[in-house]
Amino acid sequence: MSTRVQDIVHQYILSEKDISLSWIASKLYISPRTLQRKLAKENINFSDILDKIRCDISINKLVEENIRIDSLAELLGYTDSAAFSKAFKRWTGSPPLQYIKKNGHHKA
Repeated sequence: MSTRVQDIVHQYILSEKDISLSWIASKLYISPRTLQRKLAKENINFSDILDKIRCDISINKLVEENIRIDSLAELLGYTDSAAFSKAFKRWTGSPPLQYIKKNGHHKA
């Protein structure tokens, strides 16, 4: 089930601003609680899947595509760049600009 959820999140994360457990469950034609139980059987939860995909996309777009932090925050559905930066630091251990300095180039 986690693979199906990952596929849906990947497909819609950049176009759908409010991806939630309920939204994903509706795409799978199951209840949110059933989705939670199925993911729990795989020892994973929805927020972990969403965080992993957001982290992967963020790293790629910041380092490889040179996207601005505020643009990326908006693209991934964050209310502002500060909320995104806090999440990015939780994922990687470094704020976005520090991560970029260590791992690639970035425009201001």
